[in-house]
Amino acid sequence: MNSIKNKPKEILELERVYQIKIEPVRHDGCVRHNMYEVDSDGQVIELDLCNNGITKVKGFDGFTSLQTLNLSCNRLTDVSGLNNLIHLKDLRLSRNRITDIAGLNNLTKVRRFDISHNRLSEMKNFENFIDLEILNVSYNRIKEIKGLYELVDLGRLDLSYNRLTEIKGLDTLVNLESLDLSFNHLREIKGLEHLVNLLSLDLSDNRLIIKGLEKLVNLESLNLSDNRGDDTEFDTCLLDGSKNLEEILDTL
Repeated sequence: MNSIKNKPKEILELERVYQIKIEPVRHDGCVRHNMYEVDSDGQVIELDLCNNGITKVKGFDGFTSLQTLNLSCNRLTDVSGLNNLIHLKDLRLSRNRITDIAGLNNLTKVRRFDISHNRLSEMKNFENFIDLEILNVSYNRIKEIKGLYELVDLGRLDLSYNRLTEIKGLDTLVNLESLDLSFNHLREIKGLEHLVNLLSLDLSDNRLIIKGLEKLVNLESLNLSDNRGDDTEFDTCLLDGSKNLEEILDTL
């Protein structure tokens, strides 16, 4: 399987384009990059090109059966060139230099999307990811939450380490179970009252006045540490199973 003649033609094309070697995945527990996996029909379904210094997406048009793609730790500034990957379910683009995700409107089957550690300043072009279940947009430059109204299946959302000043645009995400808004610039808790299925909420390291959580009755994990919105510092304020939400709120 390591011989050139046995490699799918799409893989050979990528090797030519990027001047790298891409080998079949080995299920031996070791973490490797530049690997691919095929299904029983010989179609490439998984591809890892992490940490190759890639600056432009090209050569992916033939990967129409691809389900998992890892392009993390490269030098991408945009993601044009991936729109033919209509069966993609897992897309990992963390630690690049991406400023916009325009050009992914055909990727409606993606369930997990990691775009953390990039340079997004706006939440644009997320509305087509209608099957999305996990979204990581942490470590960007986002100032406002928007464009998520259609993502009603979203179960986990990470917006930590951004520049948010208010909570809004989450009303329709009624299936959300985990929400991380830590390390932003939030001053008050609003816009969470419809998230009745929320189990885990991290609001640490903001500037919050702690009120507005009363309707989140299913919370199992709550982090409010290091907030100074009303001149009171909450070094630790955790809901971890030992207390219920009512008991926590009574102490504030």
